[in-house]
Amino acid sequence: MGSALPRRAAAIVIFSLLHATVAGATSEAGNDAAVRRRPLPPEIAPSQYQDTAMDLSEGPLRPPNWTSENKRIKLGASYNESISLKDVLDHVLKYNLPIKISRESWLYQRGQLLAAAAGFVPTYVSCYRATGVKVFPNTRAPSQVFVSEVRYPVFLGGAVINGALGQFYRDRAWKTAYQNTIDASLLDAYNKYADLVLHHMLLKIRRKSILLAEANLALNEANYRAGLATQFDVMQSRTQLAETKEQHYQQQLATRSSAMALGSIINAPLAINFIPREPSLKEAHLLSSTRGIADYEKLSLEKRPELRQYEQFRLAAARAVQGAAASFYPQVSLFTAFTVAATQINIPENVDLLNGVAAAEVAQAEENIGPVTNTALDQTASFSPGSANTANQGANTLTDVVAGSGGNPLANVQGGSLVTSGAVKPVFGSSAVTGAPTTSNIQGSDTASAGIFPGHSANFQMGMNLGWTLPNIGLSPLGSVLSARSLSKQAMMQANQQLLLVMKEVHAAFFGVQTARKRVEAAAAASNYGRETLKLARLRLQSGTGTNLELIEAHNDYIRALSSQARAITALNKAQAQLLKDVGIISVSALVDGYH
Repeated sequence: MGSALPRRAAAIVIFSLLHATVAGATSEAGNDAAVRRRPLPPEIAPSQYQDTAMDLSEGPLRPPNWTSENKRIKLGASYNESISLKDVLDHVLKYNLPIKISRESWLYQRGQLLAAAAGFVPTYVSCYRATGVKVFPNTRAPSQVFVSEVRYPVFLGGAVINGALGQFYRDRAWKTAYQNTIDASLLDAYNKYADLVLHHMLLKIRRKSILLAEANLALNEANYRAGLATQFDVMQSRTQLAETKEQHYQQQLATRSSAMALGSIINAPLAINFIPREPSLKEAHLLSSTRGIADYEKLSLEKRPELRQYEQFRLAAARAVQGAAASFYPQVSLFTAFTVAATQINIPENVDLLNGVAAAEVAQAEENIGPVTNTALDQTASFSPGSANTANQGANTLTDVVAGSGGNPLANVQGGSLVTSGAVKPVFGSSAVTGAPTTSNIQGSDTASAGIFPGHSANFQMGMNLGWTLPNIGLSPLGSVLSARSLSKQAMMQANQQLLLVMKEVHAAFFGVQTARKRVEAAAAASNYGRETLKLARLRLQSGTGTNLELIEAHNDYIRALSSQARAITALNKAQAQLLKDVGIISVSALVDGYH
């Protein structure tokens, strides 16, 4: 250690003499010597920042091979997969789950539109009804009825047309909501890919930091062996290298996380470790330099999906008011109906004496039997009407059995049938061949009215229905109209509120782009300054005039400047994409080709 100090002192003296010699020569030569010095680097014009890019191709200790770095950051992934920005955006349109969910929501509204429009189509009704009727005490009348009917709506108070128009506007609103989901997903995918590129660049910067720390450690170890450094300097450099490696590992984790986030948004397996195909981080040119804030405001009024969405909701709410008022109007419809009925009546034997009506037992005419007694009507003679009997023969031939108002006997009026209260005449005989009655009622009471007699029937009907129903004396429809008006006003105010939000977002995004571009310029200048500071710190340490601490601080400042520059470029790209989304002109071509 004793021999190292004289050597260090000698080096300091030699460097001082050289510095004094150069200074003296400069003062003597004056302006002529100043010309021989290296010229200052030119100021970077703002136009040059438009092509700001980071590939770490310049500067001290450039990392040898960045492609090999990607092989060490899989961290549990099965394999690496390179991907470009256009590939990401195309995969989002095909496989993104929020887009698929939003599309199904829109298709649901389209199905509801079909259901609402079907109100203009006639309604078909078919009905089969089987009934069993019992007329006390013992009469049964089972029946089967089939009805086929078509109803044609003519006027329903505007309920159908207003409902269909309201659903039409809701369908268009959900379609624009679907488009808004696409725009938001494209922006999210672009940001996720920009983060992936950023983290890969930061990983390169951390790898560059490791190489710088290793070079600093090697320099301090060489100085220590030459007697120009202490053990503290060497230990300080080793600590710096260890911290740099730890930061590099943390950056590996962040890079892998960004790859998983990108895989999630494109619905890809998490086992894939995505690697951007772009070799460098550079500023994207998504916006035209000729457009101002007024141009973007005008574009947003035409293209922004949310404005169209809320406008459609407003129109739908206005139609709901008219639909609620439909209950105040009458309803008119036409109909055609075809009915088929099969009915039978089962009348049991009258075994009791009901109000003086005789209990008759009637048989076939050929058998000539059928005694009937009627104690209540004083008809005790039995009778067996046959084919040769006349009206004055058989039952009810007594002269005292007359109508209540007097006149001819019942037998003369009712042709030998025992009938009271206008009932249908019983059949006393029938043909053995056809079963048809052989007697008739001279007053026509044998014929039953329509719908009462048993048998089969078919009929076709056409008509018009006109009805007017006022629920709860109109109070319920009135409440529905008032509530629908409030919702309509709310929808209008929400549309105005959305307009203000869109204008605010467009202004914020536009000014965000301007601010991000200024930050890129400052970060680029800081990166150049940090690179030069690190170079001078190394020269000072090598010459013995600097310290290891200065070199470490210069190294950290340079790495921070590079990281800030990378983040500034990424932030500028994201700000441009955000403006495209807020204006409503974001698309795959706009994000890939740019200049909008």
